Amino acid sequence: MKPMLTWGIGVLIAASLILSGLLAKDLLWVSDTMTGQRQETILLRMGHDAPHDGFMRQAVDRFAQDIKHRSHGTVEIDLGENETRTGRHNLILSAQQGKLDMVLLPVSELGDHLPSFRILDFPFYFSDPKAHHQFFDGPLGKRLLQQMDTLDLVGISFWEEGFRQLVANRKIEKLADLETMRFSVVPGFFTTKMFTGKNVIAVDGTVGSMGENIPSEKVDGWETLLTNSVVNRLKDHPYQVNLSYHGWQGMILAMGSGSYQRIPLEVQEIIEASAHELMQWTRHKSGQLEQKLEHAIAEAGIPLQRISQPLRTTEWTTKARRLSLGYEEILGAGLLAQIEEMELQRSRGKTKMDEWIVGVDADFSSEHDHSGLAIKRGVRLAIDEINAGGGILGKPVTMITTDNRGSVSLGVNHMKHLGQQWGAVAVIAGGTDPIVADQIPIAKNQNILMLIPHASSVGWMRVDGNAKDETRHVFRIAANEYQANRILFEELTKNHGKSALMLENTRNGRQARTIMTGYFAERGMENPMIVWFNKGQKVFLDALRKMQNAGITDIFLESSPGETRQIRATMAAISFNPRMVSRHGDAEDQLLAPGIGDYSFLQTYSFDIHSNHTAMGAALRKRYWDLFDGPVPGHIPDPSTTAQAYDLVFLLAQALQRSSGLGTVGTVDLETMMERLEMHRGAIKDYVLPFSRIRHEGLVPADLTMIQFNTEGMRVPIRNSRP
Repeated sequence: MKPMLTWGIGVLIAASLILSGLLAKDLLWVSDTMTGQRQETILLRMGHDAPHDGFMRQAVDRFAQDIKHRSHGTVEIDLGENETRTGRHNLILSAQQGKLDMVLLPVSELGDHLPSFRILDFPFYFSDPKAHHQFFDGPLGKRLLQQMDTLDLVGISFWEEGFRQLVANRKIEKLADLETMRFSVVPGFFTTKMFTGKNVIAVDGTVGSMGENIPSEKVDGWETLLTNSVVNRLKDHPYQVNLSYHGWQGMILAMGSGSYQRIPLEVQEIIEASAHELMQWTRHKSGQLEQKLEHAIAEAGIPLQRISQPLRTTEWTTKARRLSLGYEEILGAGLLAQIEEMELQRSRGKTKMDEWIVGVDADFSSEHDHSGLAIKRGVRLAIDEINAGGGILGKPVTMITTDNRGSVSLGVNHMKHLGQQWGAVAVIAGGTDPIVADQIPIAKNQNILMLIPHASSVGWMRVDGNAKDETRHVFRIAANEYQANRILFEELTKNHGKSALMLENTRNGRQARTIMTGYFAERGMENPMIVWFNKGQKVFLDALRKMQNAGITDIFLESSPGETRQIRATMAAISFNPRMVSRHGDAEDQLLAPGIGDYSFLQTYSFDIHSNHTAMGAALRKRYWDLFDGPVPGHIPDPSTTAQAYDLVFLLAQALQRSSGLGTVGTVDLETMMERLEMHRGAIKDYVLPFSRIRHEGLVPADLTMIQFNTEGMRVPIRNSRP
């Protein structure tokens, strides 16, 4: 047997060697250290729009040379002539289709596909150029590049061309100066909105490939990237330069996903290392160019001034950030929140401020982002109003926002961060029930009061009045699952039809089944049909057909927003129009065609229903529209949650105010003060004894209203449970 065994092993080894040789032949590139010689050169086709006379073209050439050098000649970049290969607007498509392996994309071009990228050249949003660089070099920059995955692109690096400056025939010392000028701006919606004034125009002249704006003599001023062409024009005209560094100009280096995945890991690492080095080079080069042009401006006798840092970070930056508030849904509320925290840390350094820190931890990037944004807006409105009145005990309130992205682990880490890094006195916790449940012990350990404007579980809200109660630091103004489901049950069964429970197979769905079937049994009614579906499910045809064939006339729905939209769209497609009730109304429901079923949901506050407004509620409505001038008129992500968060902050302010004689304010002190609150005129209602030692729920069933959308997309009540 031994000779046969030896022979068999030899055959296997020979076959393995042959197969390995065939595989190696098919590889585009094999390392020199592995083979001792180069097998084949990888040729990567690169598309770009860099002008021949600019340093961005120098960066492209340096990049190609560096890649060849680092790979010892095994990888080459084919730059070609971009004008003959593809047009500027086809770069993304060419990379997606594999016609190009690598592209250098203008930020403005990418922003048309991924709106978050527009924040990079949003004028005056970042406090100074170093803030841009801190953004690019940290996790925020990586997170932004990762968004390119949705375009089948791999974002690699940011390359800088410079910053836009202001040029005018007079001094620009404040934002209001522009309103008396005919002012030309580089094309872009946010730029036009930022330089607001009756005489602002998008362009009057020409905009070069680098973003240089050379307008006609019909204007008093303009914004531009400084170049030799601009400086030469200024020499013979009575203009002056106002150095403002207010809008980043640059490119994004990216690869098509297919091309990136096909190249060996070693080549990926070479490309990323070289691109990062070129990013630093472009920054240095743009800084050098700015200095040379500044010197040339001075030599030419052109008046030169700098917009002071205090002016930049107060009047100009304040307006830019105010403008961004209305567009958080487009730009990305989570991303903007992280930039806000970064800027706050930069402005303060190691200096400890005498202020109250209130944290907001919510989902701004996942399926519950509309509720997260609603919470942030409610807190923002309340804090602005409180600070305008002098703050609390003479100290301002500052909001720090974190994005848990629907993740329990992130929510827990953020609670620690808000306590340890910022010393938050309270956190408005806007996560889902599992996130809130895990945050509660962390908040107690960090001496943080937890205020809940959205989550509904009663499992983590059991308060017995004991000072050692593990949840005594948690207070809620939102409908809990028992309050909400009792009213929904009454609405579901009022027509005595045939009912069904359509439930997401999650903790919320299972708890809803327990509560609702209990109500049916309590009334001695026939058990409802129960239909389950999975979280993230896309197809609901079989489930809906099953209910349609069973003659179901009324459906109770426990679902996330995405599934709700898909369910209702499928119902419309099969002409299945039962009455449907749900705990949460989706922010996009009014965009569906009128008449798709009879769909209603619960609310505590509406911007449309004036009859339910308290004095504070009416004021909230007006201030909301004044502050959040968004892209879709009348669009409000979640009015109930906004009002609930708004009222919670004012109740917290009262508790802090009453703690003035306690010296150092601790969580136990605030718990006691919250439990002893007597009266508050809120947006949802006038609160009388909102909490007690054994009751931390600020709402009762009488505070809830059944709502539906009318044909104009307005929220209208169908049944009001209030007395």
